[in-house]
Amino acid sequence: MLNKLCQEFIQFLDIKKRYSPHTTNNYQRDIQHFLTFISQNTDKALPSVQTLSYQDCKRYLRFLHHENYHPRTVTRKYAALKSFWNYLIKQSYTETNPWEYCHTPKIPKTLPTVRTHTEIEQFLNKIPIDTPLGVRNRTICELLYSTGIRVSECI
Repeated sequence: MLNKLCQEFIQFLDIKKRYSPHTTNNYQRDIQHFLTFISQNTDKALPSVQTLSYQDCKRYLRFLHHENYHPRTVTRKYAALKSFWNYLIKQSYTETNPWEYCHTPKIPKTLPTVRTHTEIEQFLNKIPIDTPLGVRNRTICELLYSTGIRVSECI
């Protein structure tokens, strides 16, 4: 039952929400991973939508932590499962989302890698400027570097 609902959810994300194939593949893999974990690590063969508990969700998140999954991966898996259960609520398969009460790990904030002036000069000098396309590309790169604007703001 849950596998069939998972397929419906993935189709919903693909067709109605127009998620990228990469996102839908990851969500499908994440949900299947959870369903496999539950069937192998609980006394339930495979829980129904109504019998999944908050403790099952916590047990899975603890498992991911003990298996040294990166916090970003855990957060993505959590988001996929929470979205799946929200979908099940909207489709009237269940009334509660046990994932609502779970918390994801903190994702450490890292500073971006800063390139030296020499590295930037070397990069810009490698862009050929003997064609109009090369001139355009070099101009765009210089604009991005000198102003700090985003690519989406430039284009």
